[in-house]
Amino acid sequence: MQQNSDVDVVVVGASLSGLVAAWEMARTGLSVLVLEAEDEVREDADALASAVRDPGGSLTEFLADLELTESVIRSEPPLIAISGEKGTPLLAHYGGILGIPESPLDRAVSSLVGVGSSFRGYLDRIRPVLTVGKEQFLGPLVRGRMGSGIADRLVEPVVWDRFGVSGDSVEVAAAIPGLNEAVTRTGSLSGAVLALSDDAAARETLHSVVGGFSLLYSALLDKIRFFGGQIVLGQRVSSVAEGSRSVNRAWTVGSFQGENIAASSVLIACDPDGIAIDMVDGVRAGRISADLARLRADRDALAPQRYSIIVIRCDSSSMGDAPNYTIAASPSSRIRRIERIERLWPHVVAEPRQGTELIRVVYGPGASEDGSNQPPYDSEIADFLGVASIGEVETCAELNETCSFDIHRVSRDESGKESALPSPTETLCYLGRWPVDGPLGHVIEGIRTQTTAVRRTVLGLV
Repeated sequence: MQQNSDVDVVVVGASLSGLVAAWEMARTGLSVLVLEAEDEVREDADALASAVRDPGGSLTEFLADLELTESVIRSEPPLIAISGEKGTPLLAHYGGILGIPESPLDRAVSSLVGVGSSFRGYLDRIRPVLTVGKEQFLGPLVRGRMGSGIADRLVEPVVWDRFGVSGDSVEVAAAIPGLNEAVTRTGSLSGAVLALSDDAAARETLHSVVGGFSLLYSALLDKIRFFGGQIVLGQRVSSVAEGSRSVNRAWTVGSFQGENIAASSVLIACDPDGIAIDMVDGVRAGRISADLARLRADRDALAPQRYSIIVIRCDSSSMGDAPNYTIAASPSSRIRRIERIERLWPHVVAEPRQGTELIRVVYGPGASEDGSNQPPYDSEIADFLGVASIGEVETCAELNETCSFDIHRVSRDESGKESALPSPTETLCYLGRWPVDGPLGHVIEGIRTQTTAVRRTVLGLV
């Protein structure tokens, strides 16, 4: 690899984040080398998700830059069903936001929570706002305005499905922007939900890619190579050492294969725990050590558990009238969610097979002692969906991922500030990763911000 021994940018890890960063650097004319420890580039995106939200528009802009706009399909969120105890899941067929109903007296609401809880929710309409005040967290707000029946049986399951935590830990301002203000303006929580329904619909719109999100990997690889970037597989990085500050190549990247690469900047797009960082300046070394410690603490606090995800091909006739998107009624359920992929997003399936369909099953933290879920899956999935059998044909994918869901948007540290990745230390940068550090659009936006700062430093523009 002698020809690669002197480059502008070394990207450690050919994850989606690493490839995004490599492309951002390469297309501005910098020489880029991507080092990946595995012998192939993993494309687990399609196992993780078929459709994602893009409230800030970052993903849409990114796909346009990749010239994939025509491949993007936008759709409304699927109708949610809440699984019962070995019974038919109940559809949450009513208007609302994050499970909060626009009309608590809606027949669909009362069928889910009972007439008493439905009427208790209606009292929100006539209860003065000042008796509750401005709530910081979503759970207490819903419970105070509409009662525990609606809060616990409708809102909590949706919040757990979306954020992976209880509504008592989800900040109102982050989960539903403008909700507290709308409550004050309209005089009720249900009125506020109705007033914000159009804005919520825009935020909740789902974006998927024809052929699946793995298409992003292929497009990025092509773009990186087009701009002269190099990708080397099977090259595990062991160390990053600071070189002389008087020369352009400020870093030396060492690998377990004995290679040493001089680089002007290093972008780490993998778990940094296995990489030794050696810095000449003790102050800077201390600062980056503190940043890494804070990063690990934040991740431990926000996403401490792994979610096992499996994609199964099953007999479509056995699924019957099972809902397309079913979530658990309780956070203690082994299964957190089941999606009928080909019913919800048929365009993402590259090779559909007649008489079968793909379903994605998300198992919650602690589903099994070793973090995996071994076959047979049939009985517990069938019970969750309220069908006799799923007629399993084959397991197509099985992952054990740390996943933060949308939790980055709803959690703050003790100072009240949103948790964030370490800021770039001049030309050494740790990149956010999907799904560990949040939803896809959020991660891509963060990477672009990070790479812009590093690029300006490398080019002497700061």
